[in-house]
Amino acid sequence: MENKSKYLTRPIAHMTLGFIIGIIGGNMFLNEKYVSSFFIPGLLSVGAFYYLKYRYKGLMIILIGSIAGILLLTVHPLRLESHYFEPGNRVQLEGEVYEVQNTAYGQYISIKHVTLYKEKHKVQLRSSLQLSVNTVNTITPYDWVEVRGTVEAIEGAMNPSDFNDITYLKTKNIVGRIKVEEILTQDVKTPWIEKLQNKLKSKLDELFQGKDQGIMKALLLGDDTALEASTDKIYTDSGISHVLCISGFHVSVIAGFLLLVMGQLGMSYTLRYLIVLLGIWLYAYLTGWGVSTLRATWMMSFLVIGRLIWEEEDGWINLALASLCILIVQPYQLFAVGFQLSFLAMVAIIISQIIIEHLEEEKKMKLWHKWLLPWLPIQLILSLPLTYHFYQVPFLSSLLNFIVIPLFSLIMIGGWGCLLMGLFDWPLGYLLASVISLLLQVISFMVRLVLSVPLSTICVGRPSGIELLLYIIVIGLFLYGVWGIGNKIKLYACSCLLTLSLIVGIKVIPKELNVAFLYVGQGDGSVIITPKGQVIVIDGGKTGKGGVIERYLKYKGKTQIDMMILSHSDEDHIGGLIELISGTIGVKQVCISKADESENLVRFKEQCRKKQIPILAMGRGDQLILGDLKLTALAPNFTTPKEIANDNSLVCMLQYKAFSALFTGDKSKDSESWIYSQLNPISILKISHHGSRTGTSKELLLKVNPVYAMISCGRQNRYGHPHKEVTDLLTENHITYSQTNETGAVWIETNGYKMKINKQREDLEHDAGMLFTARGR
Repeated sequence: MENKSKYLTRPIAHMTLGFIIGIIGGNMFLNEKYVSSFFIPGLLSVGAFYYLKYRYKGLMIILIGSIAGILLLTVHPLRLESHYFEPGNRVQLEGEVYEVQNTAYGQYISIKHVTLYKEKHKVQLRSSLQLSVNTVNTITPYDWVEVRGTVEAIEGAMNPSDFNDITYLKTKNIVGRIKVEEILTQDVKTPWIEKLQNKLKSKLDELFQGKDQGIMKALLLGDDTALEASTDKIYTDSGISHVLCISGFHVSVIAGFLLLVMGQLGMSYTLRYLIVLLGIWLYAYLTGWGVSTLRATWMMSFLVIGRLIWEEEDGWINLALASLCILIVQPYQLFAVGFQLSFLAMVAIIISQIIIEHLEEEKKMKLWHKWLLPWLPIQLILSLPLTYHFYQVPFLSSLLNFIVIPLFSLIMIGGWGCLLMGLFDWPLGYLLASVISLLLQVISFMVRLVLSVPLSTICVGRPSGIELLLYIIVIGLFLYGVWGIGNKIKLYACSCLLTLSLIVGIKVIPKELNVAFLYVGQGDGSVIITPKGQVIVIDGGKTGKGGVIERYLKYKGKTQIDMMILSHSDEDHIGGLIELISGTIGVKQVCISKADESENLVRFKEQCRKKQIPILAMGRGDQLILGDLKLTALAPNFTTPKEIANDNSLVCMLQYKAFSALFTGDKSKDSESWIYSQLNPISILKISHHGSRTGTSKELLLKVNPVYAMISCGRQNRYGHPHKEVTDLLTENHITYSQTNETGAVWIETNGYKMKINKQREDLEHDAGMLFTARGR
C-alpha cells in the first residue's frame, strides 16, 4: 500500500484542486457560513480519499493546496482594504477608468490603479472601485478621473432568485461603490488600442445593420453592450451563448487560422507556433482581457509551449496552470458563473477525449460515439452550474452546437476578413458582410425553431443541498468510471442511474405549501406554490418587474402559472403581469376583479386574448379550488367601478387546512368593515396598500388577529410607506410583521398546521426561520 504514492501523476493538477477547495473554504470562513456543516466534512472526505489512494504524498499535496487557497483569501486586498470603505464614509480618490456601464439611472464606472486621499497621506489600492454617477458623462475607458463622494452600502439580493451584487463585485476585484458627488478632474486619454477598437466598432456599424451589429461586436471584439436583450436570451436559452463571449472557441479559431496560413507560407514549425503565441495574446489585449479570454489564452499558450518543447501537450496540466494563473490574481473568479462554465467545459472536453481515445485503442469506436461522446460529458458536467445559476439546462437545443460552431467559425473568419476589407473600403467586404448577415438570420431561425420544440430546455429550479450532493456523486461516479472504462462500466452506469433517480424522486415528492411575498419595489407581487406543484401568482409589481417573478418561478423549477390573479389594475400591480403574459411563461387562467376598469386593464385583457388565456371576473362569494386549497373572493360585492380605484380591489382568502392568508390588494380601510365581518383569526395578513395609513384599521386587526403580517413596499419610496401609524398599530396589537423594503422577499412554508417564516435578509431579523402555529376560520 505504501508504494501507491508513486502512481500520483500530474501533481500540479491535484494541487490546483486543493487550491480551489481552499478558496471555497476561505470564503466560508470569512463569511462564517457552512464551515462546520459543509467545508470541514468535505475537506476530510477528499483528504481521506487521497490518503487511501495515494497515501501521504497525495494527502500532503491536497493539504498544501488547500492551505494556500485559504491563506490567499485572508491576505487578499478585498479583505485588507475593505475598512477604508465603510458605508457613509466621505472619500476623495483618483484612478484609471476601465469599464463604463450606462443604465437608465446613470452610469457605473469601474476604475483601477486607485489612489485614495487620506487626511495627511495617500493610499495606493490594489483592488478596484465602482463609481455610481447619476448623470451620463463623456467618461470612457482609459480616462483618468479624480472624484469626491460617499461610500454606498452594497446590498445583497432582495429575492432568492435575484442577481447577487456583492458576489459579482468581488469577482471583478471591486472593493466598494462610491456615490459620486463631484468629478474634480477628468484627464481624457485615447491610447492606440482604444482608437483601434473604436475604428473597428464604427466599421462594423457601417457593414452590418440592426441586431447583427451587436452580434458581430460580441463575436469579434468581445463587446456585448450593443447586443439586444432578445438575442442574448435566445442564445442563452439554447446553450450557444458561448459564441458571443470571447472564449476557447474564438482563441482556437484564431490559432487554427494562423497555423493554417503560416503553414501555407512555408514557415518553420517553431516560427509558426511563436506567431500563434503572439497572435492570441494580441487578440486577448484587443478584446479587453476577459476571464474566459484569459483562460483560453493561457490554455492555448501552455499547449503551444508544450508542443515547442516536448511536441505534445497534457490537457489536465494546461487547465490546472491556466486556472492557477487566474485564481492567484483574482481568487473570487472561482465564484463567477463565466469562470465555472468555462473551466468545467474544458474538463468535460478532456474527459470526452479520454473516452474517445480509449475506444479507438480498443477498436470499439462507432459512428454514434463520435456524435454522442463530445456532447454527453459536457451536458452532464455543465448541468450543475447551469441549474444553480440559471435554473434550467439546454437539452435538445444544446445539440445545436454541432451545427452552430462550424457556422460561427466561418462567420468569425469571414467577419475579420470583411472588417479588414471594409477598412480599405473594398466592395468585396460589403458583399461578404451581406453573406454573413444571411447566415446569422439562418442561425436565428434554427435557434427559434429548436426552442419551440418540447424538451429544448429543461427547467429544474435551483438544486437543494441534498440534490447538489447527489448530483456531484453522479458526476464523481461518471468520472471514476472513465478511468476504469471497460472495467465494471455497467456497475458505474447503474450507480449513476440510481443516483439520478433519487434526484428525480426528491423533485416529485409532494412538498409543503409555499407562499412567497417577493420584493418587487414599490408594488405587490406574490407567488404561491401548492404541495402538488400548482402555481398561483397574485399581482406582479410595476412594468419591469415581470422578470423578477419569472426568475423566481424558474428558481422554483416552474415554467407555467396555473392561476394568475390581478387584485386591481394600478400600474404597481399589473405592469409585471402584462410582461409575464407577453413572455415565455405559460398562463392557464387569469382572475380579475369584476368591478375593475381602466386603460391598463384593457391592455392586460388584450394580451390575454392574444395568448388565448381565459379570464374570470370574480366578486364576493366566488370560489376556486386547487386540490386542498380554496381561494374565496371577499370583495368586491358590486360591479360598477368606484371612483377610488383602490376600492375596486379583488380581496381573496386563501385556505389550506388550518392555514389561512388574506390578500387585500389596495383596499382602503373606509370600505373594509363589511368585508371582514364574518372572519375569524387568520394566519397571514397582507397589509393593504403597501402599509399606507389609508389601508388598515385597528378594527380589522382586532377582528382577524393575524399570526403574521406582511407589508410589500419599495426602498426609499416617495410615499413614505409603510406609514408609522400602521407599524405602530401592528406593534400595539402585538402582531409580528415584516416589510419587504427591509427584509427582501419573505416566504412561508406550511403543512397547514405549523408555518415557518423565511426571509431573504435573515441577518436583520430576529424571527427569521422561526416556527408559528397556523390558524384560520
